[in-house]
Amino acid sequence: MTRIDYSSLSFNRLQTPVEALLCVFADHSGCKIAESTVVSKKLHIYLPGRPQEIQIMCNVDAGRLFYNRPDYGTIIHMDIFHEYGLVDHHQIAAALRDAVAHYNTSLLLDEPANRHAADANLIDIQTGTGGGRITGNLAYGQKTSLQNAHKNHVHIAAMLPDEHAACLFFLILAAESTILTCGLELRCIEKVVLTASCGNQLLDLSEYTDQTDSYLKSQKHGGQHQTVSQLSQQQDNSETAACTIKPTAAHAPLQSLNAKVQHEGQCNQQTLLGFSGQKLPTRATSQQPQYNLQPLADIADMEQHIRKQLRPKRQNLPAKCRLSDQQDAVAARKTNHLALEKTLAAVLDITATVQAAAARQLTTAIPALNISGLDLRFHGANASQRSDLCVLLDASASMEGLRLQMAKTLIARLLHSTGCRISLITFQDSAAQFVLPFTRNESRLRAELKTIQAYGATPLALGLKSGMDYLKSSHPHNPFLILITDGLPSYASGNTGDPLSDAMIAAREIKAAHYKFTCIGLESQQNYLVELAKNAGGSVFQKNHSLINGKLPFSASR
Repeated sequence: MTRIDYSSLSFNRLQTPVEALLCVFADHSGCKIAESTVVSKKLHIYLPGRPQEIQIMCNVDAGRLFYNRPDYGTIIHMDIFHEYGLVDHHQIAAALRDAVAHYNTSLLLDEPANRHAADANLIDIQTGTGGGRITGNLAYGQKTSLQNAHKNHVHIAAMLPDEHAACLFFLILAAESTILTCGLELRCIEKVVLTASCGNQLLDLSEYTDQTDSYLKSQKHGGQHQTVSQLSQQQDNSETAACTIKPTAAHAPLQSLNAKVQHEGQCNQQTLLGFSGQKLPTRATSQQPQYNLQPLADIADMEQHIRKQLRPKRQNLPAKCRLSDQQDAVAARKTNHLALEKTLAAVLDITATVQAAAARQLTTAIPALNISGLDLRFHGANASQRSDLCVLLDASASMEGLRLQMAKTLIARLLHSTGCRISLITFQDSAAQFVLPFTRNESRLRAELKTIQAYGATPLALGLKSGMDYLKSSHPHNPFLILITDGLPSYASGNTGDPLSDAMIAAREIKAAHYKFTCIGLESQQNYLVELAKNAGGSVFQKNHSLINGKLPFSASR
């Protein structure tokens, strides 16, 4: 079993997220922990067509439904989502037992007077290979329908009192780490919604139940078929009132727990629980307004990247070679000035100029950097050549908030800084939408940007294909496709049935059509977008990392 480092899960550091989690439980609600886990004391549902959205049924108690318990709010239900595949339930069980042991050891060191420890006997699991009590023989959960239903997530049910809520974070870290060791990627949950089931909806649990050795089940066994109304109406009046949802808020989005304690993180291997090592804000400071200018700097970098891709690829020649008259070159060497009327059409390349001056300084032993006329480097006279920009905007649920606002700001700025015509296509859920044809009309562009709202899955392949179809029909001048996205595709729209493969096939079609292409990645999956840009024959820019032609400008090891 892979050793897991629990040193980041100190009780002092977990205080704020634990308090937030207990508030979620008290509100009969649920939330995300990091980006892969949904936790509540209720039933979770995901629809096959929208696997990135999890519904929490606020009027269906998990303990009542799974174990026919007479009490309410005692069973914590967690689902950790991953790439479709098999996770060995024996490995998960061993990792969870180890996590409970580490938690209890930490608890003993932190609170020596505490006599009660978390009980690993009160934790059940189910994966695509089986399940049962983690301290049992793990020979249960073998029904085919039950295993098939758990091939994209690890199910954990636990009876932990509020005083042991911190143990949940140990369990999640252990489960996520084990999923990764099984060769599967974690899957980000884009949206969690709180909803209520219809009172007469019949829940046929026969396909999802099996023999078990669980210590969580009630001694009183009922039938396999129960209605939601039978489950929810048996709750006391106070809980029923707390679970009532107003008609106007039947699908109210829930904030992730991760967002409450820090920021919206990515679902990656380095920050499995959304902790980046920074100090968590206290309640006194977390409510104060934060003014962060970093997004503006990021937008400027993205804009600069796109403008650089618009320039024709020309070799940077010394300034003297740009002059048509040799006498002008001689005059430049003597006076350190250029004949301006000869170079008005050229654009100064500041980076190349400074590099040339520094190289000359090293060879001549000049004490200070001094830029002369011979050091000047220029982009070609056609550096301002116009192109028609077709922007493909990811408007899926994960773009909601700052990311979508950054994308909108970038698109609006490109209209001014490039002087190019811009068209706009959005892709979200299961469709791509043509929003705006090629235009230079700023008011029309801004009006259309305001109407874009984030929701649904990420049909990346469909967005790429829609962009190509539009370029073929509109006959633009020097067409340039600009993809703006924040994550992996999650909706298949091709022949393979795999969203990632479908997008790669579409990318290769872009290269075959000889369209210029670049991708702007907003806190995205680095390796995938690099490969996507390589297949499209283009470039990629990612937040904090500028990549050209699919290559990092520095050596990176993982």
